Amino acid sequence: MKYIRHIFKEIGYTAGDFLRRICGGLSPDARLTVILSMLLIFTIGNLYFTISTIYNWGRKNGKKEIPEVQHIEGVGIMKSGVQRDTIYPDSSTGKGQYKQKFQ
Repeated sequence: MKYIRHIFKEIGYTAGDFLRRICGGLSPDARLTVILSMLLIFTIGNLYFTISTIYNWGRKNGKKEIPEVQHIEGVGIMKSGVQRDTIYPDSSTGKGQYKQKFQ
């Protein structure tokens, strides 16, 4: 568990170093422009998804169809239709007793 946590920390450190290297070369004005443009793009995307979800709630297109539950059909293992091995209940003890039928 500690090994996995260590891997995630290293990935975070690597990503942080990469972003610092890229953003470190930008001037403060360019950095502000990048941050504001990303904020605008993500805000528009968030509003689009929120409004489209609210709009589709009441519509028929927004509702998911629930499939009808059906009974499970038996598997066709016995092809001949004749049972070869059966457990018959013993009438005196009430327990099942294994008997094999022969043709």
